[in-house]
Amino acid sequence: MADISVVTEGSVDASLLHAPGARVSMRALAQPLVVPLFCLTLFCSSGLLFLAEPMFAKMVLPLLGGTPAVWNTCMVSFQALLLAAYAYGHWSIQWLGVRRQARLQSIVLIAVVAALPVAIPHGWQPPAGQNPIFWLLAVLPVGVGLPFFAAASTAPVLQRWFSSTGHPASADPYFLYAASNLGSMVVLLGYPTVIEPLMHLADQSRLWSTGYFGLIALVGCCALFIGPGAQTSRKLVTEKITASRRVRWILLAMIPSSLLLGTTTFITTDIAAVPLLWIVPLALYLLSFILVFAARPLVSHRLMIRLQPVVVLGVALFMLGRVGQPVWMVLALNLAALFVSSMVCHGELAKDRPSVGRLTDFYLTMSLGGVLGGLFNALAAPLIFHSAAEYPIALVAACALCPRTKSVADSSRWTTRAFDIFCPVVVFASAWGLPRGMMAILGHDSISLRMIALGVAVMAAGTAIRRRPRFLAALAALFFVAGIGAAKGEILAVKRSFFGIHRVVRNLDGPFNDLYHGTTVHGRQFVSVEDSTPSQPTTALTYYHRTGPIGQLLTQRLAAGEANRIGIVGLGVGSLAAYADRNTELTYYEIDPAGRWVAEGSGYFSFLSAAKNRGAKIRIVMGDARLTLRDAPSRSCDVLVLDAFCGDAIPVHLLTREAMRIYTDKLTYGGILAIHISNMYLDLLPVCSALVADAGCAGMYQNDLDVSPEQAAEGKSASQWVIVAKSGQTFAVLQKDPRWKLLPPASKTGVWTDDFSNILGVFRWR
Repeated sequence: MADISVVTEGSVDASLLHAPGARVSMRALAQPLVVPLFCLTLFCSSGLLFLAEPMFAKMVLPLLGGTPAVWNTCMVSFQALLLAAYAYGHWSIQWLGVRRQARLQSIVLIAVVAALPVAIPHGWQPPAGQNPIFWLLAVLPVGVGLPFFAAASTAPVLQRWFSSTGHPASADPYFLYAASNLGSMVVLLGYPTVIEPLMHLADQSRLWSTGYFGLIALVGCCALFIGPGAQTSRKLVTEKITASRRVRWILLAMIPSSLLLGTTTFITTDIAAVPLLWIVPLALYLLSFILVFAARPLVSHRLMIRLQPVVVLGVALFMLGRVGQPVWMVLALNLAALFVSSMVCHGELAKDRPSVGRLTDFYLTMSLGGVLGGLFNALAAPLIFHSAAEYPIALVAACALCPRTKSVADSSRWTTRAFDIFCPVVVFASAWGLPRGMMAILGHDSISLRMIALGVAVMAAGTAIRRRPRFLAALAALFFVAGIGAAKGEILAVKRSFFGIHRVVRNLDGPFNDLYHGTTVHGRQFVSVEDSTPSQPTTALTYYHRTGPIGQLLTQRLAAGEANRIGIVGLGVGSLAAYADRNTELTYYEIDPAGRWVAEGSGYFSFLSAAKNRGAKIRIVMGDARLTLRDAPSRSCDVLVLDAFCGDAIPVHLLTREAMRIYTDKLTYGGILAIHISNMYLDLLPVCSALVADAGCAGMYQNDLDVSPEQAAEGKSASQWVIVAKSGQTFAVLQKDPRWKLLPPASKTGVWTDDFSNILGVFRWR
């Protein structure tokens, strides 16, 4: 009697089913379902991973505050868990073989059910007054570590199982990696658009548990297809992996990982502070894996190799110019550089993938490279560089890893090497020396001359594209010039920390010093024309101008003697200290030590020092505002100013029901909470309306958006403010001012809480 255990894709031949004495195994009948089953299982496992990461990070946010250190720690921890899961998958298969490893995997998946649901363990609270990072490193493995580890380990082992099914495609199972990354990308795009707006954290945790039970069932079904002849030892491992090849794998995985984070930081701070914009580069990064590991190549690898130097050269040109380019065109250019470079590096990984016996080893090495890239950007770069230098470094490194093309034919070796040195010198001289030299001769800057110089530099770099050493040197020269001379004004100081990069810039349009965080101005002060020292420290500028909403409020309250104790969340350059006198106590709540240095110790701004000289009492409390305010005495503020929502990654945990309870507790009965809601991309007014109504308070708002050219020349900026009080009687004076309006009724946005928020619900789509 014949036992048909292996068939090709498609239906089983009917003649076999009806042949006398024939017996068709269930494995043969279900063989057409093998690929869809394994794809669905990998899709599910990777989707669970990308749901766990933002979900658990959002759980710890209210406990630890919205510091980048929290997000960086979560990211590095998840990458470390992924690396551990891949190491387990690799070594368990090497030691046990496929069939015995399948039994172990089933036991691990079922045992981890005891660690569900994903949540902060009961009774776990961060230590008061101490560094909470070590607490976070401990709570991550306890709260989500085991389920995350178990789900992550399925990706490499299932592909290895597939190689033992006897399916016609089992000799090269790497195409399943595309299904895994597709699951990651679907959940990545679905979390902010569907899951977060519709589900509370508790519901998300239940969804994760349900998905995990589904994963157990799917993995069990996959195990049924492991063939009876599957290897039970290391016999299948025959291919030798040299050290140089392994290092190349690490670099090909590390550079795109670093480039992903560098691109995200660059476009969300230096180009456009659009909320959730970080999703786009991550989606392109995952898409590159999907395309290069697909069963059939969907994009020409040779085309990507040819495009990479051209696109990266375009990025360098933008960094040199930085004036007049449409924002969305520049965004597209930088995202294209990330995508093309990822396609080149990941395409090289796909081309150099080993035989199936080394599959888990290959993925383990790739994971190590990804972790190293993340560690470099998240932890090392802020300590090494004063600027975001890791981004151009990753671009140059990606070009260095690009496969060699035919070099330009030169007459002799010494001329080739001489031009390799001469070309980057020409590029540097054209981009940096020529504009400055001509400006010294002419006595003024010339946009036309600058563009000619940039054109010469880019043309010189372009001629070197086909010769790698020459092109890399020219490209490095362009990025170096961009880093030292492409600012909107004269850069006076740069300070970098884990919280971002602060630039103090001498404004070219007026006698001002400006503080920039990315492209957003966070403070401004007049300077003396004679010696460029800070001047007029009683004149608040930008959003804090005396004719603006916050200026009107403080002037009225100070005149009435009702603003002696003022709390301010967000230091900036200390602009609001311009309103302080000897009867005023100012308490600033600031998270970034670099920000404190700019306002207090840099010498470029004098609001704080001048206020102290006038007799004002000024105190700066370092730490996340919500955590430090929680420990402040009740009824300690006549006015509390909340000024932390003028960027892309707004601290959502400062605009929730739980946060509002803290604010109202700190206000005196006649106190006022002032919330600065100016934001180019988010309409936060409905959020504030819902919070005020939920708290049983009264509120007003003012949109001071019509700033005349004369006012702009005097340093004023448009702004939007909301003021909140426990009683409407507190606004008796301001209600007579037609510029102030009552808050509109709460909309369908809903009340944001520590358990629920919806950024897309308040996005300005026009």
